[in-house]
Amino acid sequence: MPWYAQEKASEGAFAAFAGIQFVESGSNELRWNCIALGDACLIHKPRKGLVSSRPIDDPGGFGYHPLLVPSDPARQAGIAQQVDVFHGTAEPGDTFLLLTDAIACWYLQARADASSRADQFEEVVGAGDRQAAIGLIGAERESGRLRNDDVAVVRLDISTRGRQPAVDV
Repeated sequence: MPWYAQEKASEGAFAAFAGIQFVESGSNELRWNCIALGDACLIHKPRKGLVSSRPIDDPGGFGYHPLLVPSDPARQAGIAQQVDVFHGTAEPGDTFLLLTDAIACWYLQARADASSRADQFEEVVGAGDRQAAIGLIGAERESGRLRNDDVAVVRLDISTRGRQPAVDV
């Protein structure tokens, strides 16, 4: 390995993180808990109401030096105090998106612009059409609207199984 690659490797890896947990509440809704560190985002699209994004809700809030989880335990001191924790409820028909920073920033900007690109993205991701999603992401990168960075997307739909709400991935 070149010396600069060895230097970088010795620092360890760093990652943003967003995770969600659903807990049945006994009624026709689910409680959810989210933890996030860095600029990975949870987008909550209720069947009724306004879309929310956490921990960043504005495309201008993304930068190039977010707080990240280090793989090296020696660098993890104090990291727990930096974790954002959110709670809420979900009902059948709600959708959640867990998005890494570049695609979250792009998505929030597309929604702010009232662009059909956000709807198109939701449609291809909701259909599970991986090739269409890759094509859309590639086109948005080429246009300069989406930063050329890693992209990870998880979609969770709240449905009803029997009488209880359930999470469909």
